[in-house]
Amino acid sequence: MKSKAIIFLIVFIGVLSAFAFKKNQKEDRLKNKGIHPYYSIIKHERKLSGYIEPMKEIHLKPQISGVIEKIYIRPGHHVKVGDLVATLKVIIDPLSLEDAENRMRLVKDNYNLAKADLERNKKLFQAGAISESTFQKIENEEKKYRQELYSIKRKIQLIKKGHIDGEKQVSNHVYSTISGVVLDIPFKEGSYVIETNTFNEGSTIATVADMNKMLFKGLISENDIQYLKEGMHFPIFIGATGNQVFDAILTYISPKGKLINGISKFEFEALIQYEQNQKLVIRSGYSAIANILIEETDSVLAIKEEMLFFDEKDQTFVYLNIEGEKEKRYVEVGVSNGIEIEIKNGLTETSLLRL
Repeated sequence: MKSKAIIFLIVFIGVLSAFAFKKNQKEDRLKNKGIHPYYSIIKHERKLSGYIEPMKEIHLKPQISGVIEKIYIRPGHHVKVGDLVATLKVIIDPLSLEDAENRMRLVKDNYNLAKADLERNKKLFQAGAISESTFQKIENEEKKYRQELYSIKRKIQLIKKGHIDGEKQVSNHVYSTISGVVLDIPFKEGSYVIETNTFNEGSTIATVADMNKMLFKGLISENDIQYLKEGMHFPIFIGATGNQVFDAILTYISPKGKLINGISKFEFEALIQYEQNQKLVIRSGYSAIANILIEETDSVLAIKEEMLFFDEKDQTFVYLNIEGEKEKRYVEVGVSNGIEIEIKNGLTETSLLRL
């Protein structure tokens, strides 16, 4: 045990000595030679995380309530406009059917009376016994009941079958309204789904998206939003594609912010410039990073940011190497990228700096 402790102590002292030697060597180098400011192009950028989603994503919903009888697609399948997605089996509501049939009997009786009245007055009108305006009222009455009877028959057919005979688009069939890729099918065959109407959002049978137009969505703080302008270009890095870089065009900046951890942030969207193919597939939900350029300088005098110091008043200064002695010099700084920082005033190319 003692021998192990001695070995550990020797190794520990050796490591400390190596660090001390390296530090002293660096200090001696800076003391003897120093570091001169240099000219550099400094870019101040913000890396903002976000995610990818399709620009056009549609939720396909049924026109009637019922049970899913057959689903003809799967996630990942390509569909075109008008392709059949699913077929529903209607669950007959006895109360609705009874009300509709009672209504039909009443309307049918009224129609038969109006039809008989029209036939009788038609002969009188032809004989000149009644005026044209009177005959038109009788004719309109018959037409009204005829249309109402037609409508109630359609309603009964919908309740019983879920569709109208002879119509191309039947209501118990769900069709794709766009061309694209099937992203999700929330329900399975045999599930009960609800129709979409003014009072109910309805059940989503399938989600279809155009994967040829993808958006980057992210959040930016209120301090940096001033640097975003619609139509500007910036690179997008998508890790799932091997960190490939894609050009993106800013298309939207939210007019209202969200308070997140005490900071107001605004949502923005950018259209990614690319083409889907067999070698490159961008999927919905990928995480990505946007590189937003905040400021950029054009070859300015700069130093490494580690050479910069701050006093108690947050004023910036550096140490000059004057014949091997440290001399404090206050400087005015500008744009920084976290590694380099612009020196606006206080130094020249011939200034010699030290830590």
